[in-house]
Amino acid sequence: MAVEVEEWEYQAAQLLGVNDLKRGNKYKESTKYQLLNVNDESLRRYYSYLENHLAFPFSTTYKEETGYLEVAEFEVNCLRLDPVVQVDDYDGVLLECRQGRKNVLVPLAVIFVDKGDTNLKEIDLYQEWFWNYRSAF
Repeated sequence: MAVEVEEWEYQAAQLLGVNDLKRGNKYKESTKYQLLNVNDESLRRYYSYLENHLAFPFSTTYKEETGYLEVAEFEVNCLRLDPVVQVDDYDGVLLECRQGRKNVLVPLAVIFVDKGDTNLKEIDLYQEWFWNYRSAF
């Protein structure tokens, strides 16, 4: 069954350099998945895009499993995109953050930003793309 390209999919395709998706056209889900699939190459392209479009530093929260059926929320100050590892096949684009006195790497895909945050649009688009087009492990 063919489905129309959503606006966020079109935006993600444009910044990834995928010119084969057109607004208003219908595509098979499998075709959209092939074009927008999260992989090492697309993550690196997204990383390059975000280098020029995210404003640092910014404060945020993320949740992490701490035990069986236990989840804790952590506040962090995000300093920059991680310049060493940059992307991870499982976690996607990584942020270098401070949590209290320690440095931590936090996946961009799991952070929560406030509605008024200047990075909201870019982070929402990334998260939508990442969670919808990431391969199941």
